Amino acid sequence: MPAPRALSSALAGIGALLLPAAALACGGFFCNNQQPVIQAGERIVFAADGEQTEMHVQIAYDGPPSEFGWLLPAPPDVEVGLSNATLFDRLDTGSAPQFSVDPRFARCGGAEGEGEGEGEGEGEGEGEGEGEPGVDVLERRALGPFEQVILRADNVDVLVEWLEENEFQRPLGAEEILADYVETSVFVALRLLADAEVQDIAPIRFRYTAPTMAIPLRPTSVAAMRDMGILVYVLGEARAVPLNYLHVQVNDVLLDWLRGSPNYIDLVSAAVDETEGGRGFVTDFAGRHASIWQPLRLGVSLDRLAGVNTLADLLPFFGQLDDPSIRPILRSVITPPDGVTAEDVLTCPDCFEPQIIAVDGQTLADRIEAEVLPQWQAINALFVRNPYLTRLFTTMSPREMTVDPIFGINRDMPDVSRARRATAYVGCDGRVVVETAIGARYAAEGRTGNSQAIIRQDGATVRGGAPAALVIERMMAAGQPEVVVDNTADVVAGYFAPLPEGFEDPGGEGEGEGEGEGEGEGEGEGEGEGEGEGEGEGEGEGDGGVGGDGGGGGGCACDAGDSTPSGWLALLVLLAPLARRPRFNRAR
Repeated sequence: MPAPRALSSALAGIGALLLPAAALACGGFFCNNQQPVIQAGERIVFAADGEQTEMHVQIAYDGPPSEFGWLLPAPPDVEVGLSNATLFDRLDTGSAPQFSVDPRFARCGGAEGEGEGEGEGEGEGEGEGEGEPGVDVLERRALGPFEQVILRADNVDVLVEWLEENEFQRPLGAEEILADYVETSVFVALRLLADAEVQDIAPIRFRYTAPTMAIPLRPTSVAAMRDMGILVYVLGEARAVPLNYLHVQVNDVLLDWLRGSPNYIDLVSAAVDETEGGRGFVTDFAGRHASIWQPLRLGVSLDRLAGVNTLADLLPFFGQLDDPSIRPILRSVITPPDGVTAEDVLTCPDCFEPQIIAVDGQTLADRIEAEVLPQWQAINALFVRNPYLTRLFTTMSPREMTVDPIFGINRDMPDVSRARRATAYVGCDGRVVVETAIGARYAAEGRTGNSQAIIRQDGATVRGGAPAALVIERMMAAGQPEVVVDNTADVVAGYFAPLPEGFEDPGGEGEGEGEGEGEGEGEGEGEGEGEGEGEGEGEGEGDGGVGGDGGGGGGCACDAGDSTPSGWLALLVLLAPLARRPRFNRAR
């Protein structure tokens, strides 16, 4: 028996209406002949267009092409097309949370009452009939790398029989769940064409009539893993909110700030588990997308591409042709040397003699114009019609996938920045204390960062005893949310480490943030992309920013990877003893 195949990243599938008001979303089945392929996560983009809803779903699969299969219930009027992986790449990069730490260094040995100066440093990082039960095939066609079929079945038995007879993969053990969709839905079945490769798998676009956006999760539960990530983007006129799931603000004192907050997903998982039934979402970003989205455009003219005859002619344009939807076209127009494939040539063009490898530039230009540019134009139009982007994230385990989350637009809710900041106080005594935005503080412990940072394993929290959810609230279609739980006061009271030597808490006299008397000057530097210095009198703050674009990963929903790396903690430990020097006044 072949080993089960696993998803390498980002997506589960798509589902359909459970109720007339619920719209299509993930809940499809990745499967092979033995058992469903494990779903590692989901990325979905919703966009409203009048009475129509458009949804884009990213598919990720790791296994032989012959064993790829996708079956999903869908609304009866569904239209299916191809989407583009660059859509997800750009949204992931542009809207992921960014975690940065502002260092503040005590001025040690100075006269009492000396202000700290004011320095400004900013690190930038910013998817009925009668008689004998049967199956009606409503549409059958080639769709990019897929053979796509839309069919209607009278019952689940004839559906499964049709899939087996036509050699489409089916999800074993899911018959009971599929039966719930038979009366209200059609089914979309996908498999790869005979000449398609796994790397050709493209995102899918669905368009259908529905008043709301929903994610049916019951089908997803068949092949989901513990704490499976679900990343939802909603394009609309204003902020999107979950209407039947709770909304969570996380307790960010449990992040490992000095190491770049790599445990963000663990924190979200633990916070969501504290909601009723483990059903909740956090908002990673909400705001106008003009600053984070660039329209999809071809960086070279079609006429220039049409004039390409050899690989040597094509090489100058490789940077403009790196879109995943263009790669299969490139393979089809390259005539590789004997014994190698076109993919080999694209992977290592310098390994061959480019001037003797033929390229059909005219076909390349014609296919890009016919197949790719219309796809890009349709995606760009969604962003023009919908100026606001919301990014929602959660993790769920199969046992929690019992209610379909539904999303709506609430015009009364405020924006949510992707920038998450904390302050690190480096004292004359060598101690480092981290303070989060709500005023909660913890003492960093040498090179170990935050010893209370939350950690999860196998769907359970194994470190971190404080509430992971700062606030749990119930969102509405209009107006402000109803607060269900507010742990803010308890968290601040429980995490109030004293500031290190050289700083005083607000309300004290002498040296202190915002309370010092006299004149002082200081400089702060931001490591990353910002740097600033300045003078302050009385109420000064020595301030510098540490940031930079970090790399999120694996549907992580965060830029925690490189924004404040472990080297930053080493820098603090290194600089702390220097703060004892009597003349120390520079954060170098």
